[in-house]
Amino acid sequence: MTLGWIISLVTIFLITYGYDQTAIDEAYPDSKTEFMAYYGLFRNCWAIALGFIVFASAKGYGGPIGSFLACSAFEPLAKMTYGAYLVHGITMYYFFVNISYRIAISHALVAFIAISNVWISMALGLLVIIVFEAPVAQMEKLVFGHLGLSKLPTVIKYKTE
Repeated sequence: MTLGWIISLVTIFLITYGYDQTAIDEAYPDSKTEFMAYYGLFRNCWAIALGFIVFASAKGYGGPIGSFLACSAFEPLAKMTYGAYLVHGITMYYFFVNISYRIAISHALVAFIAISNVWISMALGLLVIIVFEAPVAQMEKLVFGHLGLSKLPTVIKYKTE
């Protein structure tokens, strides 16, 4: 497990700080091998490294990272971001379809549009949670309570070393 943590953290560090396209272009102006290898693999390596961290934390080998990820303060935020994920496509579609004039694109405008879409999507995500998810969760508690299934199975906690 320790070897997995080391490989995972080194992979994340190298993906974040290890590649410098400018230095490679200056040292090897004709070589694109490093460029293709990095851009071909970094997303998969990042996903595997983060997946290991989540898996290790879920199995009880997360240490301080696992306790941070298991903090109960993240539960409402997780629900809200999932709701935002569900509605952000509709939000962006509505915004971009209703533009009836030409826009001069600038960095400030793109930043404003992105930040606006995030805020609107988060607000709509919160609305989705309040209107749909919370009532359904309460109905599940009532229905499963009447069926005698009110207690969920216990989660097995593994020892952390």
